[in-house]
Formats: sequence, structure tokens, C-alpha cells
Amino acid sequence: MSAAEGQFVWADLTTSDAEAAADFYGELLGWELERDVSEMGTYVVGEVGGRDAAGMMTQAPDSAGMPPMWSVYLGSEDLEKTLQRVEAAGGKTVAPPFEIPDGRIAVAADPAGGTFALAQWPAEGGFEVYGEQGAVCWAELLSPDVPGAIEFYTSVFDWEASTQPSETGTTYTTFSRAGQQMLGAIPMPEAVPAGAPAFWQIYFQVPDIDAAVELATSRGAKVLVPKMMIGANASFATLEDPQGGGFSLFEGVM
Repeated sequence: MSAAEGQFVWADLTTSDAEAAADFYGELLGWELERDVSEMGTYVVGEVGGRDAAGMMTQAPDSAGMPPMWSVYLGSEDLEKTLQRVEAAGGKTVAPPFEIPDGRIAVAADPAGGTFALAQWPAEGGFEVYGEQGAVCWAELLSPDVPGAIEFYTSVFDWEASTQPSETGTTYTTFSRAGQQMLGAIPMPEAVPAGAPAFWQIYFQVPDIDAAVELATSRGAKVLVPKMMIGANASFATLEDPQGGGFSLFEGVM
């Protein structure tokens, strides 16, 4: 059985130096590191308690110079059919289906340019740990056109969307699948240059966000959004890793 259609199944970082990134995230999040060498290069997997948490790889030569970026992977039971829906909804195919050791993947983009990977692989593939300390706990889309994103993603994946006022004075949209909250979307912050494409942001759970931010900055990370409270019992901060990849830390209950 393949990964369920539209399920958030994996996250990985494409960066200028995967070994340096692995050293940074490994210390920050307490990961053990495993390396999988194939004809596509070395793929580094961060593990929490022996369970796969996220991946990292060095950019291909033809992508050298591109900004490092974390990517979300969404399940597909049939890549070709999913890509047909992507294009019918106004998105585009960025990379057509290709083989990887455990299945097939493709890369697509929504109408505002937000890229995401599609994964057609066994149902047990992808995250082996999620929502625990050191693991991915959430992802959200930052988009200049959230209403368009809602229309696109709910059409392609049959997600449900709920939009509410946020504490920052804008709105927050939660995407759910089969009744379970899964991903979010927010309007593009004013600090992002005009014309920038939409992008997905990955969140990692930590037990102490102040200590995690201090450790990250001591290792060369930059704070993009200082610690902010979410209600009374949760907080997040957004940083840029030493190679320039953006990510967020989260403390509390999602």
C-alpha cells in the first residue's frame, strides 16, 4: 500500500553542505545520523531514538547557488494522476516522476510558487517519529495568496481548511485531512521581499526554546523571528541555519 494521498509524510533539507548541516541539526535536535549512499549521492537521515525524523542532502551541481530549503513531502497513490490535478488547479510540475531507492517522487508547485514534493512509496515510509522532542511537529505555508492556496490544495488533495483570526492580527489557516489537523498557512510576512514565491516552513519540537535558540546562534544560526508566545503555554522562533536554510523551533503542545 502506498502513502496516503495528501498525507504529510516527510521533510528534508537541500543545502550547500549536507555534512555541515547534519552536524548543526544533529547537535541542536539531539539526532543520531545515518548516511545512505546511492548513485544520487549521500543522503543523511537524522534519527530520534533510532527512528527516522528528517533528511538532508547536498544540492546537485546544477542547483549550486540556490538558497538552502526545507521541503515538505506529501503522499501520492499515483504520481501521474496527482500531477494532473496539480496542473488542472493552476499549479505546475517542477520535476516529473523519478525513481528513488524506496519508490518514486516528483516535485510540484502551487500557483504562488510554493514547491512541494510528492512521494509514492510504501505506507510505512517517511516519518518514523513525528511530534516528539527533536522531531518535526508541524509545517506551514507562507503565501502571498492564502485564499488561492486554500482553493488549490483542497482541490488537489481534498483537504479541509479552517481559517481563523491570529494573534498577529492576520489570519491562520489550518489544513486537515480525514479530520486530523496536519498543516497550516499564513499570509506572507511584510519582511519578505515583494514578489517572493510562497514557501513551506518546517517546525521542530524542542523541550526548551530559549536554550535551543542560544545553542543554534552559538553555532552560527541567525534569528529571523524572536521567540513569540502562542497562547499561554506554547512558543516558537524562526531561524536561519549557518548555510541559510530557514526553519522554526516550537516548545509546547501543538
